[in-house]
Amino acid sequence: MELYLLTRIGSRIGFFPTLGLIFVTGVLGANLAKTQGLGVMRRIQADLQAGRIPAAALVDGLIILIAGAVLITPGILTDAFGFLCLVPSFRGIIRDRISRFLQSQLQGGNIQYFHGHPGAGQDFGPIGGSPFENSYKGEPGPVIDVEVSGSETKPESSERLGEIIDVEVTSSTDSKDPK
Repeated sequence: MELYLLTRIGSRIGFFPTLGLIFVTGVLGANLAKTQGLGVMRRIQADLQAGRIPAAALVDGLIILIAGAVLITPGILTDAFGFLCLVPSFRGIIRDRISRFLQSQLQGGNIQYFHGHPGAGQDFGPIGGSPFENSYKGEPGPVIDVEVSGSETKPESSERLGEIIDVEVTSSTDSKDPK
């Protein structure tokens, strides 16, 4: 479709004007995306300094990044979509649709959200539990700790591997008791 539109425009206004149009929209779009991207960066910094999560600004930044990518791609439809993505009200529509989609995926269980940091005394897992609580029901296996340094050659290829310095296998119930 893009090629068809470009050839139709080229047949009406000529090859060099069409090439100039592609170049101008690319340069103009890249500059607009850069300007708006810097504005979004300032919004993100202001939100973080105020102690707010910059979710909307991050999504706007992603949309502007996509807009910049499609604007430097030659084509009439991609340029139209890219310029639309640079319009704040259109970005708001896209942001709302992305938000509704992600919320439906979270509520349907297709996406799991993990929070906290294991080992830091915080709750870690999807809202209400551990991310591993349903993954394995058997006895815990050994913990294997391997340190690798230097290089060795893998027998079946010329790929270089690290040199094994130390291997320690411990029970998962008592990590200080090496086997």
